[in-house]
Amino acid sequence: YTSDKIAYAYSSVHIASADPTSGPTTGGTTVTITGFGFADTGSGQLVCRFNDTIISASFVNYTQITCQSPAVSGEALATIAVSLDGQEFTRNLLSFRFYVQPTISAITPRYGPSSGGSRVVLTGSNFEPSPLVKCRFGTAEGSA
Repeated sequence: YTSDKIAYAYSSVHIASADPTSGPTTGGTTVTITGFGFADTGSGQLVCRFNDTIISASFVNYTQITCQSPAVSGEALATIAVSLDGQEFTRNLLSFRFYVQPTISAITPRYGPSSGGSRVVLTGSNFEPSPLVKCRFGTAEGSA
């Protein structure tokens, strides 16, 4: 109780998922955090924390916010927490994996028929096996 009649509102925030759950070490990935209890608190108080790095968040609605992943020095697994006031963070955490972005140093063959169907070999570094990896040729996607 206070005699100066300052209004105080407490909101319980729960975070349930992050999308995407990974991004490059260079940062800048827009991560959508889904849960409930989010509020547009103004004054830059709505934040995400990736391990020890605090990033401003953008209010979308009561169940979603977005934040940009920070740059990190190398591959890492981070935990994400959210705060409405920049001080008290959610106790439940989400995972986010930072990876070194793949680089392509050679493409063989360099040309093929416009009808497609050619096997293309990409040479480079930091490729990771995943059923989600795709190759894009203009607007057409192919399996990797």
